Amino acid sequence: MIPRFRWRGIAVTALVIVITAGFYSVLNDETDLEPPAPPPALWVYAINEADIEEVTVRQSAFQEHYIKTELDWFLVRGRESLLVDPDRWGAGVPLLLSGPSANRVFDVPEDGLAEFGFTSPKGEIEMSLRGERRFHVLVGDTTPNGKQHYVRLAGRPQVSLVPASWVTLLLALATDPAVLVGSGG
Repeated sequence: MIPRFRWRGIAVTALVIVITAGFYSVLNDETDLEPPAPPPALWVYAINEADIEEVTVRQSAFQEHYIKTELDWFLVRGRESLLVDPDRWGAGVPLLLSGPSANRVFDVPEDGLAEFGFTSPKGEIEMSLRGERRFHVLVGDTTPNGKQHYVRLAGRPQVSLVPASWVTLLLALATDPAVLVGSGG
């Protein structure tokens, strides 16, 4: 006959093994091996690119106005309409115009906007959308590292950090119009 204290020792050891195995299986669950989902994206604005009807881009003393017809986009200068270059415009420009992602968004009081370059914006993008909606994007200073720009929608207190490449590509539409070579641009 086995002494009573041995049964107690075997029962405690078995309990410790079961608890340890339980903790091990919970901590090493295969579903937890996947990386966590990224945080939801921040957007300065998000619109359907098919809704964009007109775009005006200003940078320094340069300004260009583009309109969309049923078939194509045109650069309009007075009474002259020049077909945009599909290789330069393509689907990329409307996609960029549909809304930049923001690396950071923060509220700035009206009297604090000068710190970010909004008293004399470096550029402006105005869009007319289907349904008589309008967007007016102001481009402020570049961040100290040069990788981002401060951007805000006119009349709103939020300032966003957007990639400098987004600003560079869109403001170039004012200084280097995307028209077909030989069409007068």
